[in-house]
Amino acid sequence: MAFDARRLGTRFGLPLVVIQGRDDEYGTTKQVDAIANAVTGPVSTLVLDGCGHAPHVDRQEMVLHAGIEFLRESLMSHEE
Repeated sequence: MAFDARRLGTRFGLPLVVIQGRDDEYGTTKQVDAIANAVTGPVSTLVLDGCGHAPHVDRQEMVLHAGIEFLRESLMSHEE
């Protein structure tokens, strides 16, 4: 059975951030779109230029910033 990330978000409906490098040698932005369209909860996407399969390594600062903003928005929406 192959891994399919689209199944993860459909089960729980939790907020999700999908981050991928535009130059990912193992995936395409079509996967980002498919995941975003398949999940039932709120979703944010970030595709990083000049980045390969490991955004957390290639663009560490941008990934950390995106993660912090995602958590901030998710927490604020739960407080309302």
